[in-house]
Order: sequence, then structure tokens, then C-alpha cells
Amino acid sequence: ANRIQEEFSVAIGLKEIFLYPVLQDQSDVLAALGESVYESIPVADVQDGYPLSYAQRRLWFLDQLNESSTAYNVTFGHWLQGALETEALSYAFNALIKRHESLRTVFRWQDEEVKQYVKASETIDFTVENINWEYTTEDDETIVDTIFKEYNTAFNLSKGPLLKVYAFRRAEEKHFLFINIHHIIADEISVQLLIAELQELYNARIKGNEIVRGALKIQYKDFAVWQQTSKKHEDISHKSYWLEKLSGEITPLDLPTSFPRGVQQTFTGKRLKHTFRRETSVKFQSLLEQQQSSLFMGVLSLVKTLLYRYTGTQDIIIGTPISGRLHPDLENQVGFYLNTLALRDEVSGDMSYEALLAQVKETCLNAYEHQSYPFDLLVEELDAARDLSRSPLFDVMVVLEDMERYDKKLSFSGITIEGEYTDEKTSKFDITFYFSKRNDNLHLTIEYNTSLFSVSRIARMASHLEELLTLVVAAPQTSIGKYNYLSDAESANILTNFNATAKDYPLSGSFLTRYEQNVSKTPQAIAVYYADRKLNYGALDAAVNQLSNYLKNNYNIQQGDCVGLLLDRSEWMLISMLSILKLGGIYLPIDKSYPTSRISYILEDGRAALLISDTTYTDESGINVMILPEHIEKLSDYSSE
Repeated sequence: ANRIQEEFSVAIGLKEIFLYPVLQDQSDVLAALGESVYESIPVADVQDGYPLSYAQRRLWFLDQLNESSTAYNVTFGHWLQGALETEALSYAFNALIKRHESLRTVFRWQDEEVKQYVKASETIDFTVENINWEYTTEDDETIVDTIFKEYNTAFNLSKGPLLKVYAFRRAEEKHFLFINIHHIIADEISVQLLIAELQELYNARIKGNEIVRGALKIQYKDFAVWQQTSKKHEDISHKSYWLEKLSGEITPLDLPTSFPRGVQQTFTGKRLKHTFRRETSVKFQSLLEQQQSSLFMGVLSLVKTLLYRYTGTQDIIIGTPISGRLHPDLENQVGFYLNTLALRDEVSGDMSYEALLAQVKETCLNAYEHQSYPFDLLVEELDAARDLSRSPLFDVMVVLEDMERYDKKLSFSGITIEGEYTDEKTSKFDITFYFSKRNDNLHLTIEYNTSLFSVSRIARMASHLEELLTLVVAAPQTSIGKYNYLSDAESANILTNFNATAKDYPLSGSFLTRYEQNVSKTPQAIAVYYADRKLNYGALDAAVNQLSNYLKNNYNIQQGDCVGLLLDRSEWMLISMLSILKLGGIYLPIDKSYPTSRISYILEDGRAALLISDTTYTDESGINVMILPEHIEKLSDYSSE
């Protein structure tokens, strides 16, 4: 779209390109649209400090909340076999830093706001840090793990530099090149541009040549000033579209987790890789062609189907990144231009996959048409209540990776590049589904937050997507609520093992009495299995008694009191129930997917004395709220008897 505008002076959107894939049809559309004025992004007036773009502001605030976090570090490395010229490598990086101001930019709070400051190129003397690891006896895989663990460190955004490069010498002609750059100064496209320029500069240097390039027309600071002062992002149609699309109450997606959600969002993560069956992948792409839908629309619909089946939630918002380089001047620029689209759909179990796909297609096309409105400005405009344990608007991302664009490998003259390593220990969201297509085969990488999910749960999720995909290509007109995504093994396990619950129980005595008898008779027997954790009766009862004493002493909970429970499924749900019963109270479980107004009504109607929640929650009626994760450590001070 950018190239068409630059070449023909006609502004055409992605929606039109998608709807008119035939060149002749596109030509007719261009003729009908007529010429538009192409305006270059102006060079900003010289200032001491410059404003941040909307996207940069979000990353800066996240950094202030989590100063030691590496979640927004872009790290990658390669083994280099051959004679590495470290002087030429340092020369190449210095040339990059002098050409691209983003690489010598820092961020400081001044005069009640954060600004970006560009260091003068003549003050930069960047050096690739050479580290000798010839002495180590560890294998290559262990060395790489150690490097990512010890050298993927947090950046100081106010001091810089926000680019670090290390060359680990394993042998005379074997090095590991490790690059670490903060996302606030470079997105994925920027990294690819830097790699292309880096290898060109390095290869010229070792041959004694010099590459002379003209100065860039603009730099990132010029874009940031233009974005803040231009009226383009205030286009009423774009703003109105997003405010309307995201109007009303937005309920967080309550995915079943392996571990309770903490009070504040964490970014520890792992990745799980899965390859779909080739035959199914080919059939899926054929189905999408028949429906005139893109692969991204297809996998987004697939994920929304799974999330609906997991949660029963009909209102589902999933995020996806988009380049944000709508202006032709930004195509070859280094910086953080990425924008985010919040894709919201109403999903019903009665819908067929084809119907959902058609709806998702329309959602995507409309979002593309209005993509120029900055996501971070939209979040400010919506002014929604902020939950520090979650990302704004959504916790799940879907990304379709363009392997042709991003699979460009580093290439140094006289050196063989082996392997490509990236950081797999962080997760920016609860879950991000990275889909890609290689040789007609569909691949998936699930990046997940290890504070919330176990690897076994994520592995089952990948398996469920595989089963769903098989069902979708076989019967796309079937209602999505009827798809059985469980594998044969899972179904058999549920029918035989989970369902083998027949027991003889005495008819006299209460549940609490029977529970206490089990505690006395079999304290070492396992009472609770949850995710990767288990508690025997003795440990369970100790936790129950500690919480009972805590509730009695701190909230005066006594016989007859009602206590609301706004908790995810975990061992703490059971511990809370038993604690309340031991005090002679009544527990009132509440579905977390309910709107806050509904939750307040339930609490008032039940005359609740207290609400126990595992996430930040402020009740409209003023009822006491105990945020459980904030109190768990204090329980050890109370009697376990």
C-alpha cells in the first residue's frame, strides 16, 4: 500500500488490496479513488529532548514498573565458524549506530514528562565485547543456555546504550555472536534491516572497501514528533470505529490456569513448538482459499474457537501486532513502529466454523482499515479500569510470522553461520500463538507465562488445536460447540479413570466431620491434586487452620457470616472453602466472568462480610476485599491447629 501511494499518489488501504486481489481490479479501484497528496514526514526542529511515540510510552511505563525485567529485550545469537574479524565487526556496529539515531537514544524523565534524547554520533565509540571462553569444557548447548541466562540483562533506559553485542571466543575460528537490543528502539522489521546493513558493512570492511550512504531523510524522533503533532491519528472515523468496537464492559478472558494469578503481571515464560499434520495443513489452506480468507484469519478463528470452548466466554478479544509503517517514509527506518490491533468478536457455540471465519474476516478487514489509530492512545481514550495482573484489553495474542521476510539469515564473508538462537524464557502476555507456514506445512510456537501455566497444560492446548483443525477441515459447517477436540486417549482417561468415582459413604455426619476424620486417620494420604502440585491431608488441614485463624483475627469472621469467593480454580479455592466452614460461616463462590455490577449485587444480596479474591478487585458497595496472594506469606504466623 505504501509503494502504491508513493508511486501513483493514490492512498489505498489493505482492505481494498485484499478485496481486489486481481491487478486489473486494483487498477480500476486506483482510478476511481483518484490522486491523493503525498506528504513527507517533516524533519523535527532541533530540541534538547523529543516526545516519545505512543508505543514507546507504553514500553517506558512497563519498564518503570518492572525495572529488572528483560521481557522487552530482543535477543538472538549465532555460532560463527571461521576467522571472525572483531575489528571489522566493531566498525560495522559503529557505522550502524551513527546512521540510525534510534541506536544512540536514551529516555529520561524531565519537566514532568519522559523524553527521548539522541546522543551525538561523535560521542559514540561502540565496542563489541570480546570474551574468551576457550577454557570451558561445557558443550555448545550448555554454553548458549549460560549466555542467554547471564548476558540477557536488563537495560537502563536513561543511561544506555540500549544495544549490547558480545563475541564469545570458543576456539580460534569459532565464536558465538550474541546481540541484545531493547524493543523500545527497534521492532522486528528494524532487526532485519540492521542485519542486512551489518553484514554489508562487515563484508566491505574485511575487503578494504568502504560503503558510502547518503543520510537518511528522517529519523525516529521525527516520526515521534510527527505522530504527536499530526492530526492524522485524530481522524474521527478511525477513533470512532475503535471506541464503538470496544464499547461496553470488557470482561477478561478467564482461561483455566495451572497456578493462581498474582497481584502484578509477570513475564517469565517458555515456548512449546508444534507441527501440524501436513495433510491437514494443506486441506486447511484449501478451505481458506475457498472462503477467500487469509491464513491469519483462519488461525485466528481456530484459536477463538478453542478459547470459547475452554471458557464459554462469547465476547473474545485477541491482540495481534501490525507493522505500523503506514507512511512510505517509514519503510526502511529503524525504530519501534509496531502497532497493535484488538480483534473483538462475539462467538457462539451454534456458529459453524465457516460462519465464525466470515465474521473474523470482516473484523480483520475493518481493523486493517482503521489501523492507523495508535493502540496505546486507544487504551488511554477507553479509560478502562487497570488490572496490574493483566495486559490492557486482552491477554492472548495471535501472530502469523512471515517466514519469507523474517528468515533472512546473517551472512559474513568467509564465515559459516550455524544455528539461530533466541530468548525463550520470557512471555509478554499470558499466551501468544505464533503460527508460520513452511513448505505448505503449518507450524505453531506457543509462548506462555510459566507463572500461570504448566508445560503439560500447554502441550494439551497444542494437541487440542491439532484435533480442532482436523475437525474443521473435515466439517467446516458443523457448529463449533459440537467439535470434540479431546484426543482418544484423553476421552478414554475421562471415561474410565476420572469417572471411576463410585464409593460407599456413611449417611451420618457432616462433610466437615468426614473431612476431619480423614485428616486424623490418613494425614499422609494425598487430599488434593491440582496441576503440578499435591497436598496431603495433614498439609491441607494446616493451611486451612492457618487461614481460619487469620480470617477470625483480622476480619472477625464468625459463625453465620457469609464470605464471597472470587477465585480461579486452585488448591486455594478448596482451602478457602474449608476455612470458612470451620468458622461456621457460609462460602459464596462467584464466577469471575460476571460484570462488576453483577458481582456487587450478589455480594449485597448475600450480605457478605468479606470477599476473598486472587486478583485486584474493588467492590462498588464497599465490602471488605482480601486479595489472597498478598496475604499468603502472613499465614505462617498463625496457628496450624
